[in-house]
Amino acid sequence: MTEKNRETMKDVLLKLPPNYIVGALYVNGANIPVARFINYSKGLAYFIGPDLEVILIDGDKIDGMSFTTEACCGDEEEEFESF
Repeated sequence: MTEKNRETMKDVLLKLPPNYIVGALYVNGANIPVARFINYSKGLAYFIGPDLEVILIDGDKIDGMSFTTEACCGDEEEEFESF
């Protein structure tokens, strides 16, 4: 794959819809638990954390993301409906 055709984390973030379920972010090898993606704007990625806190990350620093399924988060679904 050439560098020109390589998809970046920014490309992935721009495609995610608001309130999309995400399991974790990886930043410099550290695992940061998150629950939902909120928005990506001006290089900043906004997420809701597992304790309903807002997590703001520089989009260029995100090395990876893990995704989870609806089935694992069913009990939390009601808490996120207002976002």
